[in-house]
Amino acid sequence: MNHALTPRRSLFMIMALAIAGCDSASGDGEAPAGLTEGERDRLEAAAERLDNRPPGPGAGDAAALEAETGDRLAAEQAQQAAGER
Repeated sequence: MNHALTPRRSLFMIMALAIAGCDSASGDGEAPAGLTEGERDRLEAAAERLDNRPPGPGAGDAAALEAETGDRLAAEQAQQAAGER
């Protein structure tokens, strides 16, 4: 088994260490889901920034592929349901 530190493993280790070093006694009130209010506010601001980003160049292709995959899955499920009757 390869135990080398890949970039992905390194990132996960850094994230785990950062989370482990977090102290919720920073003076912020406790928000739902175990987050401090400051953490919740920062997460909400980041989510808003992500939601407001312009779509990437492959967004249309990805949406078309997702729709096609959903249509095929629905057709397969309908065939299976018809075969079970």
